[in-house]
Amino acid sequence: MTRNKILVSHSDLDGIGAIFIGWYYREKLGFDDFLSEDYGFEQDKDKMDLLKSYRTVVFADLSIPEEYHNQLIEAGVDVSYYDHHSSAEYLQGYDKMTFDLDKCGTMLFWEFYVKPRIKRFPPIVEEFVTLVDTYDIWRQESELWQTAKNLNSVLYGIRDYGSKNFFESYEPFFNLMTTKFKHFTHWKETDLERRLIERAEKREQDVYDKARETMSIRLDSKGKAFGVFAVPSKISLVASRILLEEPELDYLVIVNTWGGITGRLSFRSKNGFNCNSLGAANGHDCAAGGEILPDLAKEFLEDPSLAFTYEEDFDPENPRSVIEKVELEE
Repeated sequence: MTRNKILVSHSDLDGIGAIFIGWYYREKLGFDDFLSEDYGFEQDKDKMDLLKSYRTVVFADLSIPEEYHNQLIEAGVDVSYYDHHSSAEYLQGYDKMTFDLDKCGTMLFWEFYVKPRIKRFPPIVEEFVTLVDTYDIWRQESELWQTAKNLNSVLYGIRDYGSKNFFESYEPFFNLMTTKFKHFTHWKETDLERRLIERAEKREQDVYDKARETMSIRLDSKGKAFGVFAVPSKISLVASRILLEEPELDYLVIVNTWGGITGRLSFRSKNGFNCNSLGAANGHDCAAGGEILPDLAKEFLEDPSLAFTYEEDFDPENPRSVIEKVELEE
């Protein structure tokens, strides 16, 4: 069966923001389905077969490696991208690629795909997109930063974590944003949002305290200093605070413990360190994600002599090569 059009996006605020905008204007845009995925999803054959069953696939805040892009093209799928990750730079010569490192995926999708097709919209819609962009590009110097951070807190504070179905999980957020779009001309926070924000701020402080208490500081094979800790949430915000407070650190490796140690990782950096230079990382230069075998994540967390290997030393055919023991000089 051939389906018409699907929007595929990431699983963070930027990705969910793009999906919400596509869903909200779905009748004008013609989307039949929506898919929220993380990096590497294309390695699942069933998901690639699903995408091949559509006439049109639109990616926002997400792209796929060249091998899989070519598979969709060869299957006759009309594919377009609206992305800002360095891993998507190879697509810049592709005529249906919109790429800009300085704008988030939701903003690119909004400016170049949605706006030309809907024409008229209330100011609050563009304010929502700007807040998503402010948070995802990490514009901490912006006067909108706190409000953007609050929006991210609302997204995760209102989500239904008991449901594994995407729309059931994010339905409370979609309903709240829909109500605001329909009844507010400009952005303002509701009483419900303020309660969610207050709860999130307390949670952030608790996670920060735990991270500071348990963090180990190590050196990798190139002599770069990095910190390691494990937390279940508030990763970007806590990592940002720690990097500001610890000038000697080049980067952080955070083991995500939401749902246990599943192998999910986050990398955050400063001092010009490129997270993507590590074999396990994929994403922005200063903020990337990754996933390794759960037992390797546990081993890495517990053994202070371990560091992640650099890309040139990583063998994808050997999962264990993602970490290495670093012999420190006496």
